[in-house]
Amino acid sequence: WGVAAPGIGTEQIIAVAFVDAGAARLLAAVVPSPDNAGAKAVITSWASDDGGTHWTRRGSMTDIALLGQPPGSLDFVDRQHGWYSITGLGAAGSSAIFIYRTSDGGAEWFEVDSTYVSPTPGQSKVPAGCDKNPASFINATTGWVTARCNGGPYFMYVTHDGGLSWRNQALAFPTSQYGSQTSPPQFTTSKDGCMLADAGTPGANSLLYVTTDGGSTWSSNATPGPSPQTLDFLDAHNGWVAGSPNSAVAPESALWVTHNAGRTWTNAAPNLNLDGASLDFVTTQLGWAFDPFPTPSSPPAELLQTTDG
Repeated sequence: WGVAAPGIGTEQIIAVAFVDAGAARLLAAVVPSPDNAGAKAVITSWASDDGGTHWTRRGSMTDIALLGQPPGSLDFVDRQHGWYSITGLGAAGSSAIFIYRTSDGGAEWFEVDSTYVSPTPGQSKVPAGCDKNPASFINATTGWVTARCNGGPYFMYVTHDGGLSWRNQALAFPTSQYGSQTSPPQFTTSKDGCMLADAGTPGANSLLYVTTDGGSTWSSNATPGPSPQTLDFLDAHNGWVAGSPNSAVAPESALWVTHNAGRTWTNAAPNLNLDGASLDFVTTQLGWAFDPFPTPSSPPAELLQTTDG
């Protein structure tokens, strides 16, 4: 590994997006100190198209509150089109979301959605209820905002104009009085994608939603365990879920594998606890895992590799 960051001085890197093998985009800012409550930050955009050897300073965003909030998430679908989402700034069970868009690689940024808890957002905007995840896009126009809800219906809003307007995405979702959770969709092609969800019902397993038409329609299958777990799909058929099953004698041995888009699952029974770890497979055999928050039953934080699926 080698350092490939731009010269940003006293700024902190707050979000990074990798577009392809050579292109990366990042945002940096001087985060206000705790004694400057309410201070606004200037966020600077940087771009590299040669693997981080050279970086170009692009545009900036001003008057953005970063103090005490999540750092935000950066999502680029190609070298030009990207979005920066900041969630938080809300009350228990509800959260605001602010979404900024660029269509020129970060030279100019525009706010396309600003959802406050109060006042209530207008029609065609992301509603205030539920604790939202950052926006996730599949192409220059279509993206989703998902969330965890303490009650009421599931939360999944879709846009087809780059984030300017949003509507509820229709899902065959079980009715539950215990709330719900939807995770950001993951796509392996322009048509094939998947998403973890949970209706919150005690004893019920999580659901894996699958689309083969770019997110227009979704079908679901049950996963082996409750509550959304770590998900990684290699293609439309092969995927992994790390987490504990409903009734596991040794929950640390749960890494579930599917080769038929989630219709059936097999426990690979790994030799360590992967519950909560991020996963990234590049073939059906070669993959990596990382747990930034190790538990007493897991090894210290480290990069793990498997060569046998």
